[in-house]
Amino acid sequence: MAKVIRLAKHYTSGMIFQRYRDILIEGEAFSPCEVTATLGDDTVSTTIEAGNFSLSLPPRKADRGLTLIISAGEQKIELTNIYIGEVWLASGQSNMQWHLNITDEYRQNPYVKENPDLRFYTVGRNLVPSPNDLNQGYEWAYTNDHGWVGCDEESALHFSGVAYHFAHTLYEQLQIPIGIINCNVGGSSIYSWLPLKTIEENPEISYMWDSYKSEIASVDPESARADYHKHLDWITKNYDISRNASGVAWELPSISYREPGPYRFRLPGILYTSMLKNIDTFPVKGVLWYQGETDGAEPGGVTYAAALEALVDNFKLRQNDPDIAFSYVQLPPFENPDFPRWATVCDQMRKFSLRHPDYAMITTGDVGIDRDIHPGQKRPVGERLAFAAMHKQYDLNHEYTGPIAYQAIRWGDEIRISFLHSQGLHQRPKNMGKFELVYEDGIIKEAKGEIRDGAVYVPIPEGLTPEYTRYEFVSCPQIGLYNFVGLPASLFELRVE
Repeated sequence: MAKVIRLAKHYTSGMIFQRYRDILIEGEAFSPCEVTATLGDDTVSTTIEAGNFSLSLPPRKADRGLTLIISAGEQKIELTNIYIGEVWLASGQSNMQWHLNITDEYRQNPYVKENPDLRFYTVGRNLVPSPNDLNQGYEWAYTNDHGWVGCDEESALHFSGVAYHFAHTLYEQLQIPIGIINCNVGGSSIYSWLPLKTIEENPEISYMWDSYKSEIASVDPESARADYHKHLDWITKNYDISRNASGVAWELPSISYREPGPYRFRLPGILYTSMLKNIDTFPVKGVLWYQGETDGAEPGGVTYAAALEALVDNFKLRQNDPDIAFSYVQLPPFENPDFPRWATVCDQMRKFSLRHPDYAMITTGDVGIDRDIHPGQKRPVGERLAFAAMHKQYDLNHEYTGPIAYQAIRWGDEIRISFLHSQGLHQRPKNMGKFELVYEDGIIKEAKGEIRDGAVYVPIPEGLTPEYTRYEFVSCPQIGLYNFVGLPASLFELRVE
């Protein structure tokens, strides 16, 4: 029987749809036809043209064990064991990708909590949308998507440790199916995850594409392709490439190609085109974002907040949901001179959180004290993201982040620094952390803070009022300010009003 339609890759048995959103069905039609979709007692039919198509069934409440049937002509596709619940997209770079089996929590207690109500899906990590975009014979370098699967030892060990703990923590409260779409690449830049057109048309971040144009123009495309194939050949000799065909979406070095040219994995827009674009119209409750490490070493770090704005706006557009949830992780402490914009990225994240109180930034100043770019602790990160979701999306009052400074004003002979999320503001351990006063002439003076009335007061030495006040504005901050639930403050730089 000839195929009339082909569903998008993420439509499989065992999948999960977002509750209370239209049940979206997407795919490709090879010729004009009538398509009928049935889920439970809901049925919809529509006539479609050749090419990409979509149709929607009515929203449903949380459920499990359903059957979805899509018919076109004589073709019938039956997907079983369908779930309805809460779906979240977990994206970013290596700290979001970091597999459960190499987290501190799993190493200390090698146990996976099995739960078929947790549905995991991993988008294959690729530089190209299709293996045909390189050459036949290199299909192994194209990683297929993997899922949907329930949470068990086989599926969880190589899944995001952060997303695993997020899903379990949220499930404990909601007791309904939870789906996680895993879409990340270690070492990637935020600009790689944005549509190239979005970058080109945004005056704040267009310079990121401009900086690559001359590089790409100077490289012969065929030479670049040949060099990339040499890279792939080397991988076949040094890595077990059967992993890519095994049904588990591993992150092999084939994607981390760093040489100049059109296959460089940090090129603006490249991972959006090859990965995220394939999944970002599938309705989700929200996005979990853990990324920024790479941008802490590159020029784009100074406009990270503008890039976040573009990222969220694109999710809103593609999801057709102006209220989509967005929660993200502020970078943990990391000491490395090769990342001069680390503190800048962290402060850009803080500023973004103040502009968008509906979104959630979680602080992690207490999980990176080992000065490793990949802190082994992933449970606190996943739990705090879940607490943020409970607080903002599910009407469960729960503190999820540490004190976030929003104002510094002249207060007599002191500067008064005010914070959000500061109930029970206290000092821990003995050292509160380093405050600095920055003057217009560039002079920086160290200062000490004192907690009074839920704020921090910093004495001003005799003379001119400083232009800025800063707190632990370094790549490896030693945070000493905490709130009543023991969550650490964010570093900051604030203009003195």
